[in-house]
Amino acid sequence: TGARPKKSGVLNRDETEKAKARNKDNVNSTEGECESCVGSVMIKRDQYNLPSFETTYEEAMFFVIKSYSEDDIHKSIKYNVWSSTLIGNKKLDSAFQESQKKVAEKGGTCPVFLFFSVNASGQFCGVAEMTGRVDYEKSMDFWQQDKWTGYFPVKWHIIKDVPNPQLRHIILENNENKPVTNSRDTQELRLPQGSEVLNIFKSYAAKTSIIDDFDFYENREKVMVQKKLRFPPGQIKKKEEEELVADLQTMEISKSEKLP
Repeated sequence: TGARPKKSGVLNRDETEKAKARNKDNVNSTEGECESCVGSVMIKRDQYNLPSFETTYEEAMFFVIKSYSEDDIHKSIKYNVWSSTLIGNKKLDSAFQESQKKVAEKGGTCPVFLFFSVNASGQFCGVAEMTGRVDYEKSMDFWQQDKWTGYFPVKWHIIKDVPNPQLRHIILENNENKPVTNSRDTQELRLPQGSEVLNIFKSYAAKTSIIDDFDFYENREKVMVQKKLRFPPGQIKKKEEEELVADLQTMEISKSEKLP
């Protein structure tokens, strides 16, 4: 598998750790019983990107989902859940109720598809389907930021990296005629545009996906859990800021050493 493109703001150290995790994953996949599983995580590659995945619908709803980090995409795939902002959750919850109403009135299906993209990544990374309403009474504590309230269940269908140029020609009339690649979180796509994105996702021959880096994000999640056990919630942010400052100082020292 080729190396995945670097994301904006990601330190080179992270890319090195991802490469190490991928190499470990390759070793594990040959030694383990499940050849399609990813490293130490029971995520089966062959349950996604299926040739039988349906892309033609008379009724369907589509939304762009923007994530702050790939860490949260990893958790969404692992736990089959997602959460947006309060406004975003209300918008998606309303859409899901509307889709269920259409099914009750007309029969057939009306899935609510979500096209995921990480901010500043220059690509989309997968397609999931909203499978239930938003539960506002319960929040997940494993997101990178502790500001997401509520959650809803999702089912991931396609996991692959699709570069923005593959989708940039799709214009959204309901968003000031901007390309779909310029969408904000929970931007809705009309049926023709949504169906086109869905077809491109299915047919695009991607060489990389976030699954390639799953062990890397597994390790990051374990570190975050350990931090939460060691530090009270108010101290975690302070600890992360201290680590970021240390990283930046290391980078500055490295730069100064290279100067004549």
